[in-house]
Amino acid sequence: MGKPSTGGVNGRICQFGGHGSLTRMVNGHQVTVHGAVTVNVNDRRDAHHPHNDPDVFRIMFNNGHGVTYSFDGLVNHGDLWVYTRTSH
Repeated sequence: MGKPSTGGVNGRICQFGGHGSLTRMVNGHQVTVHGAVTVNVNDRRDAHHPHNDPDVFRIMFNNGHGVTYSFDGLVNHGDLWVYTRTSH
């Protein structure tokens, strides 16, 4: 995915998306499909309390023909930060 075409932050939850591609193996061959990607990030970890619940992410890819692939997981090592940057 290049530069996101959509995005938003609500507290410590962020969603962004745009055009993207998904490459997967089909019958032993790589197949690349183009479509739309959406990423959701939930910043649940507190820097002052690093043993709290880990951050969560979900990546969804839609090929434009009614097929959606979804990948999600926990961030066990490291920390995702969701914040709003203000420009000067």
